[in-house]
Amino acid sequence: LRGGYNVIFNSVDELLEATKDIIGKSFGEIDKLNLLDTLKNDKGVLGKVVETGFYGYPLNNLAQADFENIGVELKVSGFKTLQKGGWSAKERISLSQINYSKIVEEEFDFSSVVTKSSKLLFIWYEYIPGVDKKNYIIHDFQLYDLSKVRPIIRHDYELIQAKVRAGLAHKLSEGDSVILGAATKGTAGQKQKQPFSPVLAPTRAFSLKNSFLRGVLNEHRERYTTQLTTQLTPEEWVWDKIKAFKGMQQLEILQQVDPNYQIKKTPKNLNDMLIRR
Repeated sequence: LRGGYNVIFNSVDELLEATKDIIGKSFGEIDKLNLLDTLKNDKGVLGKVVETGFYGYPLNNLAQADFENIGVELKVSGFKTLQKGGWSAKERISLSQINYSKIVEEEFDFSSVVTKSSKLLFIWYEYIPGVDKKNYIIHDFQLYDLSKVRPIIRHDYELIQAKVRAGLAHKLSEGDSVILGAATKGTAGQKQKQPFSPVLAPTRAFSLKNSFLRGVLNEHRERYTTQLTTQLTPEEWVWDKIKAFKGMQQLEILQQVDPNYQIKKTPKNLNDMLIRR
């Protein structure tokens, strides 16, 4: 491994043990093929540097998982350091291209979202604006099992699929879903055909939304596990929170959610107070 040889890992534990050596390294140190100079405009160049320079795998664009025999996909992702010292994931992560003609016939259990990306190995580097990519430092790594959010991802996938089947691929939006987004992909304005409408639709890829990745990173850094709701949509989650107050007046709600608040007159910011509580 350290000599740049192609290593086949026989278990996830083997992979994680080897990955410990990447912490503290810069991308310039491990860029054995000089990819940071030859692939400057490639958005996935940092991932390719890690694959080739650290793990010793050949440069390729194959569709299968990076560590196929153990079902692990490599994702190199940046974080920003917050003022108080915490970390925040920089951006969403792309998983696989959405083929509009294929998704209308595909079953979720056999889709690339499931078969390629069941376990993700995040390599976290610190993103600093203005700093050359060669000098980005890798600070941590994390294995995340997507099976624990599979019901939500299935719901998101089927929502995207339903829109394409309805001839509305051109109406897809990342805001439609919770975890699995349909993010625009390729050059600005790039479009492709969809099967049930003559309207060309923007080229899109399945992605893990930035809001989800921030939670994934926080779980890892703070050493806690999030208990996810069984409700599958933001609307259902919100309704579950507020339905108990249906028919009540605002001041009644405030008294119930904050019994210690002394109501002398109606606060001007009453709506904001209720939302926060």
